[in-house]
Amino acid sequence: MENNKPIKLCIIATVPLSIISFYGEQIAYLTDKGYEVTVITSPDRELTGRISNKARLVLIPMTRTISPWRDLIAFIKVFCCIRKGSFDIVQYSSVKAALLGSLSSWLCRVPVRLYLMWGLYFTGQDGLKRDFLKYFDKMVCFFSTAVSPDSHGNMQLAVEEKLCPLSKISVVGKGSANGVDLSRFDPQRLKEKGIAVRKSLKIPPDAVIVGFVGRLRRDKGINELIQAFLDLHEKYPRLYLLLVGANEYKNGEYDLLINSTLAQQKRIIFVGHQDSPEDYLSAMDIFVLPSYREGFGIANIEASAMALPVISTDINGPRDAVLNGQTGILVPAKTINPLREAIETLYTNTNLRLKMGRTGKEWAKNFEQRLMWQLIFTHRQALLQNRPRRFIQM
Repeated sequence: MENNKPIKLCIIATVPLSIISFYGEQIAYLTDKGYEVTVITSPDRELTGRISNKARLVLIPMTRTISPWRDLIAFIKVFCCIRKGSFDIVQYSSVKAALLGSLSSWLCRVPVRLYLMWGLYFTGQDGLKRDFLKYFDKMVCFFSTAVSPDSHGNMQLAVEEKLCPLSKISVVGKGSANGVDLSRFDPQRLKEKGIAVRKSLKIPPDAVIVGFVGRLRRDKGINELIQAFLDLHEKYPRLYLLLVGANEYKNGEYDLLINSTLAQQKRIIFVGHQDSPEDYLSAMDIFVLPSYREGFGIANIEASAMALPVISTDINGPRDAVLNGQTGILVPAKTINPLREAIETLYTNTNLRLKMGRTGKEWAKNFEQRLMWQLIFTHRQALLQNRPRRFIQM
């Protein structure tokens, strides 16, 4: 920092929950390192108060869906904020924020325009929708001076799909957006909490709990997970399914079927969104994330930190978060039989569960949060000096 002048960083996310989930105390860390941080996000009475008070907060309504008039108003407001702020770095992640942030910062000639590619949405789509979303990512990459996916698999895919040149793209460390707080996801500390959670949910102490943490929606593989459980539950009366996260199934015929199953099947327990998912992870025996697409799949690392074996899908992101055959089992996306077989394998083999859990706990140390913050800081400094690829760690 020349003449002790603070580096002015602007972070843009469509909704406050993205800031809370993917940054947390990272903002305070960067502030302590001499950064002056501004956060642009949508207003939310329940969430905006949870963003670090070390950041200047600018609230601009942004919609997740396409809304030309509202999007134009949001763009003008974002542009004015960026132009007035004279930022050194503007970084953006979620879909709408990436479009508004990349174009605005390009027009304002911000020195570092960083696209945090936390997932490639087009990979879960088909036909014209896939082509449109791929073009969108390519456009955001064009307006950006640097692109940073949260997994090496997605970096490779972005280059192969010609979204951006290799010279513009880099991954911080082994991947993830913010790492994992190992003091928070500590199975020994939470052992009694796990017992209490089982008791509160009326789950027998000797039950084997298959668990999921995330938003309940189709592209998270919830339909396959529920069907795999239903195929096994009569054969294994000690098997339970615990679902943690907001239910995003709405009012369609398919959605009503899922919600009816959640309500009627007594050994499928749904607890909704929880601010402390680690409490529920401590009650689980097997963790499953059968997603169709993921940027990285940090929930897999959180589960590994809790010494749980992980079943996830063999797609970009989870391939970087799960050591197949060592910390867990990777299965094809959008399939039921391999998922059912993986659950049955771990249910019937306690020694394998424990072995994978121990290996996973060691593996999670690679993603320790303060280590990731240090690497992120070094990466941003490298971008300012126009030498980012020196800091890629494969």
